[in-house]
Amino acid sequence: MAKQNENKKNKGKNRNQGGFFGNQANASRGNSSNTPSGPSATTQGTPALNPPPKPLTSKEIEDKTIEENKKLIKIKKSDLLPPRLGYNYRGTQTTLITNCFQLHLADLPTLYRYHVDVKRQQDKAPVKAMTKELGTTTPESADPETEPTTTTQDTTQDPNATQDRNENQGQKGTAGGDDVDPFAHPKGAKLEHILYHFLNSNNAFREAIPLGNIASDFAATIISTRMLTDSERTSIIEYRGQKSKYRTDRFKFDTGVIAIPGFVSSIRPAAGRFLSNIQGTTGLFYKAGELSQLMIDFCGTKPDAKNLKEFHDFVKGVKVRLTYRDEKDGRGKKVWAIKTISGLAQKNDGKQSVPPQLDSKGKPIKALYPPLEFTVGAPVLGAKCNQIKLFRHEGKKVAEELKGKLLSVYEHIKEKYGDKAKSDDFAINVGTRLRPEYVPMACCDVIAGQTYRATLTSTEVAKMIELARETPKQNTDMISKDAADVLAFDEQTTITIPDKTLLTVAAWKLPSCIVLFGQQQVAKSHRWNMKNIVKYTAAGRLAADKWGILVIQGKAVDQVKVDTTVKLIKEKLRDRGVLKTATYTHICQDVSRAEVDDYDKMKAALEGRRLWFVFVPADFSLDEYKTLKQMADVQLGIHTCCMNMSKNTDNPQYCDNVLLKANLKCGGVKQTVKLPDMRIIDFNTTMAVGLDVTHPAPGAQGEQSIAAMVASIDSQLGQGPATMAQQTYSKDEVVFHEQGIKDLLEPHLGRWKTAYPKEVLPQQILVYRDGVSEGQYRQVVEYEYEHMKKVCKEVYKRSMKSLPRITIVIVGKRHHMRFFKKIDQLDIENPEPGTVVDREVTSQYLWEFYLQPHEPIQSTARPAQYVVVVNDIFSNMRMNLASFASPGYKNGSEVLIDVTHRLSYTMGRATSAIGVCTPAFLADKACDRARFYGPKPKVHFSMKDKMFYI
Repeated sequence: MAKQNENKKNKGKNRNQGGFFGNQANASRGNSSNTPSGPSATTQGTPALNPPPKPLTSKEIEDKTIEENKKLIKIKKSDLLPPRLGYNYRGTQTTLITNCFQLHLADLPTLYRYHVDVKRQQDKAPVKAMTKELGTTTPESADPETEPTTTTQDTTQDPNATQDRNENQGQKGTAGGDDVDPFAHPKGAKLEHILYHFLNSNNAFREAIPLGNIASDFAATIISTRMLTDSERTSIIEYRGQKSKYRTDRFKFDTGVIAIPGFVSSIRPAAGRFLSNIQGTTGLFYKAGELSQLMIDFCGTKPDAKNLKEFHDFVKGVKVRLTYRDEKDGRGKKVWAIKTISGLAQKNDGKQSVPPQLDSKGKPIKALYPPLEFTVGAPVLGAKCNQIKLFRHEGKKVAEELKGKLLSVYEHIKEKYGDKAKSDDFAINVGTRLRPEYVPMACCDVIAGQTYRATLTSTEVAKMIELARETPKQNTDMISKDAADVLAFDEQTTITIPDKTLLTVAAWKLPSCIVLFGQQQVAKSHRWNMKNIVKYTAAGRLAADKWGILVIQGKAVDQVKVDTTVKLIKEKLRDRGVLKTATYTHICQDVSRAEVDDYDKMKAALEGRRLWFVFVPADFSLDEYKTLKQMADVQLGIHTCCMNMSKNTDNPQYCDNVLLKANLKCGGVKQTVKLPDMRIIDFNTTMAVGLDVTHPAPGAQGEQSIAAMVASIDSQLGQGPATMAQQTYSKDEVVFHEQGIKDLLEPHLGRWKTAYPKEVLPQQILVYRDGVSEGQYRQVVEYEYEHMKKVCKEVYKRSMKSLPRITIVIVGKRHHMRFFKKIDQLDIENPEPGTVVDREVTSQYLWEFYLQPHEPIQSTARPAQYVVVVNDIFSNMRMNLASFASPGYKNGSEVLIDVTHRLSYTMGRATSAIGVCTPAFLADKACDRARFYGPKPKVHFSMKDKMFYI
């Protein structure tokens, strides 16, 4: 008993001397004292997670983290991201402005972690019992020396254990022997102390945080949710949940749709501080107001069957307020009934489909009973309120002689609510197709703030870009002057922006790469002109009689324009070396638009030629384009290069651009990039891979996600054949199944093996993975990386002694980080091409960097974000070996940045560096094309080794 009392005293002593992070915080400053500083350690019974007297600067934290990372020999990949090996110092140093503010945090709450055990009690629903228990038990009332005995338990305690958790301190941490679980105290931990150590710690905290929770899931989400729920402003319209806020300015975008400018905000942890990353954005929304007026705007006053079908699809999923129902809640406050539109009334409403629709348990959903009746002459789609009759419900107020009789929608509304509608109003289904519920269109008001998510046409995309386009100067001025006000930072005490000056960061300008066309070297620049280029590096060798011209007949064909274009194409094919001989022969074929999906007629017209240049009408739709590509790529195995007659096809520059695609389709390589002596990575033995996943369009039914992988076949890095595989579910962003990775990777390994004389396989695989978010980094490592190793083990055991080293780099394009170069007090421009930023706005826990290789055509430049999640190639151990030492590079991070920069110059259909590295760009293009081929994408066997998707 005496020993137990002594242990209790020691436990209390441990809690009051530096807490769980006190030793670590002082150790990081080289101070052996355990005396805490700052707020009292015993405030509200909270453990003392107190910051040191002089917090480290961002640069000091980053440098200290690098020094500790150098001591790490091996990282358990299933638990941790690979540590950063260093920062970039190559190129010319410069200073840039970012679209970030530094945040000040105060008065943050105390956090608690609980494990909830729900047990069914007699005569009580488990959830109800749990809720009652949680509502009556507070953490402050709990005895810190005893275990909870209710259904609510602390996750850090074992209910069967009698030993206090503080006796085990030092087993989980690696710096100073501290327990790094900030929630381990029964009375919680102050959020501001947790966040301080999250921002200022390195490996100790790094090992405590699960992979994927490093940024948003751990702290940023907590802060951003609190910030945005606390900010309520009547002058601001808030849409898209809690991360975007829009102003009241409106611009007409299209019929029934408006564009509203605003800001998107996110909280990002950086070394030693939290940043508010703010970027201007423009959203598309349904026009609020009367639904009947929206229909007039969309269809006109006399809509036909085609207009009604388009409007039916347009309003599906839109929420409306029913104006004929004047209801009140229990407190007498007026409330509106809110419904979601299923579409216009259809004659098959209320009838089970074939095969039947099933519920979550796999049973057929019961259709409406008794059935509907449509009057004679009612249209298939778009019936009116007086054309739909239903059986009257057996209510108390219904006269006996009227019970069970048919009643139209109009008669029902008039009888129950008065003259709120007209008999010829269109009936809107706000139920489901199987169990419809009809209301008059005149009684529906579209609720404001509903995002328009339909896929935009190319014309609409161009219009949207024009509306949202802002110069760097306009962007920074808008963020500096308006963002803090719109996001309501000034109205808060929890999170504020003390200094409304945009942050500045150090950056490096990498030199432009040397691009080679065969032996001809172009100027060392990020952009080049094809006018002075003689021949491609390795032209796709096309026989003189294996190409042709196909004209798809439209309303009017400009034959003179076609003849001029054909002449230019002949000259370009000969001059660039694509044709095997100086002479050329070709044929011209004509087909009608209706014959594009006719297999026999298309086969008769196109068979016998490898490549066709196709002239399509100016109004050639996307669906027609998909049909053409599916016919050529899947059924016939013939390459096609389309040219729209609305373009200047008879322009030499236009023909040169078309020929770039033709050359790639025929297996050619336009240019190569001069690579320095990087012994740690050699593309004679390293395969560059791009991997991406595409998802069905919003509202698409029965479609699955599709994964695509492209890979280099030799050191020229100019060719990238693609493989495709269907995902199991419609929103799978990660390839979870081993068979999926096998279908994607194995053909590339076989293609590499046959391309080399000795039939060797790549010694290294560098993967650029596009299309995943921060919360999915762990899944990429646990599933895709592990599956790649299994596939390689199976393939390599036949001919290779060792497995390849694999590095996976996540490529982020849909982020909101921007950088700006200040020219003078009045002018701000985009950074120069080749700019890299890898510190001050990045986390010390992540090996990440931002790279902008290109010069944007218009608006503000968006750099690509790269995050390393697996690193077997660029390790410190290999860099220190003499055989792998790379002259001119201080660390593996500099090598990876330079390789990624140079891969942005190898895109065979561009005449400049592109915004993301070529493997990731090509994987995205392959995904787009795979969507054309149906649910199980597969191309003709003669196309599988070619770049058919360009």
